[in-house]
Amino acid sequence: MLVQEQLIDQETMDGCLNALGEHKVTVIESFMQQAEGFVADIFKYSTEEDSSKVVMAAHSLKGASLQLGFHQLGMASKIIEDSVKKSETGFPDLDAFNAQLKLSYDATLSYIRDKLL
Repeated sequence: MLVQEQLIDQETMDGCLNALGEHKVTVIESFMQQAEGFVADIFKYSTEEDSSKVVMAAHSLKGASLQLGFHQLGMASKIIEDSVKKSETGFPDLDAFNAQLKLSYDATLSYIRDKLL
């Protein structure tokens, strides 16, 4: 199942950004750097079929994304994490999920650049 979720959870984002106050830009920029690394790790470890590292990177990206209100990216990460955790026949084929992750990641970065920075 591919992600058909809203890009942003506006209520979560507003609450988080209000709480961050003057540190908003620093936190958002840090998220962008970390997210780039997590996405790269997911792709790399998917190719290597390293389940534990894919799960760790997807879980980290999911948590950071959802905490800041980047709903679609968080859910795309969750699908990858759950697919690997629940696979009973070896490493699952993540090509479609990784493609969705890339689309969600790109859309999230566009939103950040256009609306938040």
